[in-house]
Parts: sequence; C-alpha cells; structure tokens
Amino acid sequence: MQWSIEAGAWLLLPILLLSAALTWLLYRNHPFKRDDGSTPRVVWLMALFRFLALFLVLMLLLSPVIRLRKNQVEQPLLLVFTDQSHSIGALADSANIAQWYQSQLDGVAANVFGASSVRIIPFGCGIEQKQGGLQQPCTDMERAFREAADRFAGQHIGAVVLVSDGVATSGLNPAYLKNPFRAPLYTLGLGDTAVKKDLFVRKAEAPRVVFMGNELSVEADISAKGFNGKALQVQLQEQGNIVARQTVQPSGNPPYARVRFPVQATTPGMRQFKVVVLPEAGEWSMRNNSAAVLTEVVDERQKIALVYSGPHPDIGAMKSALAGAPAFETRVFDLAAFRTQPVETYDLIIWHQIPGFIADAGVIHERAAAAGVNMFYVLGPSSRLDALSRLEPALRITAPGARSNDAQGVWNTAFSGFTPEPGWEEAMATMPPMQVPFGSYARSEALEVLAWQKIGSVLTSNPLIAFNTSEKRKTGFLLGDGLWRWRMHQYARNQSHESFDRFLLRLLRYCAVRGNRKLFRVEPLKQVFSTEEYAVFDGVLLDRSMTPVAGKRIEVQLEGPSGYRKSLTMSPSGTSYRLEASNLPPGTYSYSAGIDGMPGQSVKGSFVVMEQQRELQQLQADWQSLRLMARNNGGLFAEAAAAEKLFDQIKARNQIKALLRSEIKVTDALDSGWYMLAVLLLLCGEWMLRRVFGAY
Repeated sequence: MQWSIEAGAWLLLPILLLSAALTWLLYRNHPFKRDDGSTPRVVWLMALFRFLALFLVLMLLLSPVIRLRKNQVEQPLLLVFTDQSHSIGALADSANIAQWYQSQLDGVAANVFGASSVRIIPFGCGIEQKQGGLQQPCTDMERAFREAADRFAGQHIGAVVLVSDGVATSGLNPAYLKNPFRAPLYTLGLGDTAVKKDLFVRKAEAPRVVFMGNELSVEADISAKGFNGKALQVQLQEQGNIVARQTVQPSGNPPYARVRFPVQATTPGMRQFKVVVLPEAGEWSMRNNSAAVLTEVVDERQKIALVYSGPHPDIGAMKSALAGAPAFETRVFDLAAFRTQPVETYDLIIWHQIPGFIADAGVIHERAAAAGVNMFYVLGPSSRLDALSRLEPALRITAPGARSNDAQGVWNTAFSGFTPEPGWEEAMATMPPMQVPFGSYARSEALEVLAWQKIGSVLTSNPLIAFNTSEKRKTGFLLGDGLWRWRMHQYARNQSHESFDRFLLRLLRYCAVRGNRKLFRVEPLKQVFSTEEYAVFDGVLLDRSMTPVAGKRIEVQLEGPSGYRKSLTMSPSGTSYRLEASNLPPGTYSYSAGIDGMPGQSVKGSFVVMEQQRELQQLQADWQSLRLMARNNGGLFAEAAAAEKLFDQIKARNQIKALLRSEIKVTDALDSGWYMLAVLLLLCGEWMLRRVFGAY
C-alpha cells in the first residue's frame, strides 16, 4: 500500500503544526491533574488520539490517495493445434491418430507443463468445437491461428505446437504463415512423405454460363503419380450417363495430362457434369478419381450499350469486365454514333459522364426512358449535375462549382438488392478513393444505397453507388470517377481482375433486369455451393411502399438427391432474412419458400451442391513446410512419434516462464472505509478514556 498527496507534500508541515496547536488548546488546562499537580500518562494518550484524529481529518484537505498493488502470477499456456482434416482421416493409421488426439496427446503435454496449462485446439477449415472425427473438408491453418489469437487475446502464451501433415488446402501456404502469438512455434509431422501411386482429377472447369446453341467445353487436369506413360480411360458423365470418353497418356514430372470434352448446349437450365478417371490397380485412394462442374445454359443475353462522351480509363475497365461476361451482349459507342441506334432494344444503357458539358443525350435519352430502358450513370468532371437532376429527380446534387472530394466507399449493410461476395465489404474499404462531386445531396426515400461516401475519416450520408426502381425502369448511379483504380487495386492484391469483374457484373446485372421489383424474394447467395461450406440464402419481404417487413416466419422447403427433404426457417437479419443450411449431400436441389399466414406469397428456385476432394488430392505429407514454419518462428520440428521428446525439448529451452502481473488500484482516502474507521476509532478511544477518567 502506498500513499500520495495530490496537493503537494510540503503542506504536511502546516497540517502537523495545526493539529498539534488544536490539541494543545484542548489539553492545556485539562482537568485530570493529580493532587500533587502532576499529569497522568493517560492524558498524553488522550492527546495523542486527538492529535492523530485531527491530523487525519485535516489531511483530507490535501486530497490523499491510497495505491494498493496486487501481484498475480500467471502461468503460461501451451496451445496445441490438432489437424482434423480429411487428409489425416485418409491415412492408414488414422484410427490410431484419432485415439492419440482424444486420450493421449493432452496427457503427454500435461506431464511436462501441467494439465491446467495445456489447451488442445482442433482445427480444419477453422477452429472446431470438439476433438475427433478427422472429417473436416479443408485445412486452413491461417484461419485457425487467427481465430485462436482472438480467443486467447490478452492471455500469456508460452509456446504453440502444431500437429499436422503440413498440407493446407485453404488460406496461406504454411511455409509463409505468420505466427500471431508472441511465442515460439513448434511442429509435429503426421503422415507419410513417400510418393504414393494415385490418380486424381486435380481441377475440372467449364464456363459458368453458356448460351443455348453454342458449344461448351469441359476441361480437366489429371494427375497420375506413379502412372507415367500409362494409358488412362477418362469419362465425362451427366446424371450418371456417359456423355463422352477419351484415352490420355500422362507424362512429365510429376505425370500429368489435360483432357477436353466439347458438349453442345442444346437444353436450357443448370447442367452438372462429372469428369471420372477410371481406377487402376495399385492406386492409394479411389475417392479422388472424379470432379464435378456446373454450367448454366441460358437462351438469351441482356443487351448493354456503353455510351461515352470522351476517352477515359473507366470505359476501358468496364469494357474489359463486360467482355468476359457471356450473359451480356455489350456494344461501346461514342454519343454521336449512338444517336442512330435503336435504343429501345437495349436492356441497359451506361451513360459515362452524360449528360455533360461536352455532350448531352437530349432526345435519345427521353426516347430510351419512355421505352423503359434501364439506365446506369457514371459521373465524372465533365458531368452536368443540374441536367442529371432534371432527368433523374430521385437524386439531386447541387454543386457550387466544379469542385470534388476524394471519397472511399463503405458498403451499406442495409442494402437488400443483392448480397456481396465474401470479403467484398472489407475490400471496398481499402479501395483507392474516387473523385466525387462536392456539394449538397438530396435523395428520395426509394433510392437504394449500395455504398456510402467516406471522406477522410468521416462517414457521410451521401451515396457513392445507388439504385432507384420506378414502375417502368431501374436507374443506377456511380457518383465517382476512378473505377479503373479499383480494378487495378484488386489485380495488385489478387493477381487477377476476376474479383472486381464479378462485382461490377453483379452490379450491372442487378440494374439491367427489366420489370418491377418483387415484394418477396428468397435467393441462394450463389448457384453452386461446395460440401465444404454452408448453403446461404437471403430473403427480403417488402410492403407496397417498398418498406422492408420484419418479424415474419419464412419457411423454406428443400428437396434434393436420394429423396432428401428438409424444412428450415429463415432467421431475421436486420431488415432482411437469412438461412444457412449445412451438411447438404452433393447433388441438385430445388427449394420453395413461403410466408406463414400469407399463402399468396411464394418463390421457387434451384441450386447445386458439389463435392470437393481437395483434401484427397495430395496424400503426401509436406513436412518441409512444417520445418520452415518452426524455423521461422523460433521453434523445432519433430515427427509425431517423437512428441514426448519434443515437449521435453520445449521445456529444456526454458522459454515458457510464468508472468507476474501487477494491478494497482487507486482510491481516494475519503472513499476508503479503513481511513474513516481509523478516524472514528481514534475519536471513540479518546471519548472512552475521558469518560472513564471523569471528564464527561
């Protein structure tokens, strides 16, 4: 316990003198003298009690505080990550590994560090809730480490042990994985590093969308470890029927072959194909001899016109994204050439900086609006905001001059038009800022905002991307200049334009759909899910004023392969509804959704769940990555059979030490019960002595 004085220690002397003076005034003529005139010793005790009580009371004027220090010894934790993925379950001794995980590993670690200090963390696609099974469909060490770092944030981690075969099918390569803990990382290797004879379909591909009457191509990569030069039979199957056959002869190191099956798209709808390589004698596993792909055959394309008033890199970015979209028939015009086009035949017109100071669409815009053609406006320095406000009164921008702000986009979580792909909400916040008009914004209540403007650190109520739906058509707005920077930024991060292109196509597809907005929608997040993930559905229910309706019970009926039937209920998610269906067997599913108490409202649709065999594509353990992980993070590598020896080495290195944590609690003396009790006891003690000796 420590004392300190806020007002200054030099004031203690006046307090002492004042306390002594007041005590002397009280006891200078005391009535306790003996017959011979001497003073009894008890008087000095009474005076001392009064002096101390006065001193403590006057001390309160100096605002004294009491500091109490509490020391606590925190023992370090040993985190042991255990790989529960399918590749571990495919090992010949998987039963022994599962038993070792369940009943022996924690005991081995506890013998060295104590049971209370060991935390066993099973993981697969992330941290699992329970140990055992070895059936997780993927291995994501990066996610497991990140989730564990959140769970054990603020706790004292002494060491981390990773038990795995080193094969990661999701997330970063283990060799480059950053250890989020301030502790050395040790690795224990499972599996076998020997090359096994195995055939597997490493990757199967088909176009996501193809138009009826065209030819689609199903291609696949065949890996043939141990079968170099062997003639292999490969089949293309659809609904169990053999569509085509080919014979391939793999070559190279490692042996590899690529196969291509041309198929005519003669019927519309979702079509699922399976590439199967027939098994050969001596194969290690036959569970990875096939891979499925899905393609959608559609019988019409949406026509899009991209109209510009002058050259700009945003036009190139949109043109490149649309060029890879078979669902769109896109043509690019300057405004002069577009004036002679039959605008009524287009589903969507993208006006780049039109209306503008350089060019104005005029009559052609009115003709397109009268025909119910959807519009999408991309603003820039040449845009005329007053003219745009007259054409599209749902959004009015009043700008005092040709001034602009740099604004980043922030996804509006309340936007219900469509659901972004995973990661796009976070990615948008990191995009380079766009140049947006500086001025005052006014928008109608019907305007749907997809992204807000964030200027500097301030999130504004001004839209960056928005849509308006009227009775005849839909209108979209991109109120910033610099879309091409977003595309380049995504390429720098992912070495691919695919993520940006999918986002832009999703945005334009939403704007290009003709017809009124449905009041009740239930749609899967995507058309194809893997067995490794949840099948996610989003639902929206609106009243006639386009206001979201919450609190309704929405039932979804699923029907799938082999008589699969299940009834699920959607959960409220803000102003919309969401459903996550798990453990769906692979196959084609149909769904129907209805609202309890509203029999007239129902929707139907379909989706596909495809089995992925990523965990079975590499059965050879990657101990080299485990060695690099340990070496880069101050640890050691050992085979799982030498687990006891590794734990002994961890303790012998003396890196796991207890941590002394000190907690200081500061309390005002006036708020301290002990302080005031001391004053009370001193005064009561003096009173009792005076009472006994006859002064009261």
